[in-house]
Amino acid sequence: MTAHRSDDEAVRARLEELRTDLLKRSVRDRSSARSSSGRRTIGADLEDVDRAIRMLEKGTYGICEACGEPISPDRLDANPAARFCLKDQRSLER
Repeated sequence: MTAHRSDDEAVRARLEELRTDLLKRSVRDRSSARSSSGRRTIGADLEDVDRAIRMLEKGTYGICEACGEPISPDRLDANPAARFCLKDQRSLER
């Protein structure tokens, strides 16, 4: 279980880093001439990161919210706050 705990800690650290980055962008965007739609996108990204952190705490991190199957490690590496597996994400975007 120790390996699992260290994996969780690494994921949490990555999510926290992403959250900090998004917060910095949010502050920067508020002071720039960017549209409010940009801030909404950052807000949605922050919500996804916070959701991923809660899922990590509950032990459900990395599980697709649509089908309940594991999200591939490659997808989570690319987007640690991914809510859906690639198949279901593509279905949602259609």
